[in-house]
Amino acid sequence: AEILWLLGVEPVWLANGQVKSFTVVPLEKLGRPRIDVTVRSSGILRDNFSNCYELVDEAVQVVAALDEPPEQNFVRKHARAAMKTEGVSFRDAAYRVFSAEPSTYGNGVNLAVLASAWKPEVDLADIFVAWNGYAYGKETSGAAAHEQLAQNLSTVAVTFNKVQSDEYDLLGCCCYFGTMGGMTAAARHYSGNEVKPYYGDTREPEHVEVRDLADEIRRVVRTKLLNPKWIDGMKEHGYKGAADMMKRITRVYGWEASTQEVDDWIFDDIA
Repeated sequence: AEILWLLGVEPVWLANGQVKSFTVVPLEKLGRPRIDVTVRSSGILRDNFSNCYELVDEAVQVVAALDEPPEQNFVRKHARAAMKTEGVSFRDAAYRVFSAEPSTYGNGVNLAVLASAWKPEVDLADIFVAWNGYAYGKETSGAAAHEQLAQNLSTVAVTFNKVQSDEYDLLGCCCYFGTMGGMTAAARHYSGNEVKPYYGDTREPEHVEVRDLADEIRRVVRTKLLNPKWIDGMKEHGYKGAADMMKRITRVYGWEASTQEVDDWIFDDIA
């Protein structure tokens, strides 16, 4: 829903609650420019919800083809810029949904961080593109599109992710920093600009918030990793509890390595 609305299109619903297609919202009704998007899908979403990324891909192609001013339609602006490169077709220029190579999973960046297999930030950027540079969409299932992903990332100013349950938080899995953090590092490198990461909190549907990623990191660190009650609970599980604490500390480092959004006091308090 967020992706479609950024593009300036609305879903068309069937009576059973499923989305049939979409309609383009006119600029005068939208009241703002159409915002370009680049999507990195997990392997599980890729394999089980192809109808969703096909819908997004189709919407991108339609929006990119609209006869609108470039400053009112950034999808069209960026697609036309990409097509100036020799050999880049409209189809290539409109790729916006990316994931790992078909039948493979992972983002690559988390493995590089955990293995200390990187030095400057460009290493993380290159690893992210190498692992995730496969495009998906209408009649496209894993086309190698590394150069197009890098081109798209050069226009990214904001990254966004959300987790909808406290069962999982930003320190609950290394895939979170590997994916969102990896995309942030890659966008920062390829754009040459600062990239602002945001986090969506939909744990309570009646109280939805969007806040800085740094704020969300502070929240999950305080509620678990630095919470005496949580620490006491972990102690009850002996070596397994200690191992889980170690993993969460490692993921704090992963977020700092990829986004530089972790406060110094967090590392001091962990120590």
